[in-house]
Amino acid sequence: MNDSFLSNVSEEWMDSLYAAWQRDAASVSEEWRIFFSGFQLGLAEPGRAAGGTDETRALKQAAVFLLTLRYRNVGHLLACTDPLSPCRLEHPLLALSA
Repeated sequence: MNDSFLSNVSEEWMDSLYAAWQRDAASVSEEWRIFFSGFQLGLAEPGRAAGGTDETRALKQAAVFLLTLRYRNVGHLLACTDPLSPCRLEHPLLALSA
């Protein structure tokens, strides 16, 4: 059984709400304005919404992914487990530039 919010929404109603937002954004509630703004952003050309080319965007995403993996693998090295000794605040493998 699918109890999703969208399973209770008719396409016609959603289309009319979207058309109303396109005519005058203030005619819909703030939540729907935010939703439709995000929807429009998703329809924008790839690379434009993120402010760069696809290659630049892919490199940035790869860097974030690698940093996440490094935190998973060596993040424990920055854990502050001894209250009597100073905590390390940096590690070369966990720097943004690494």
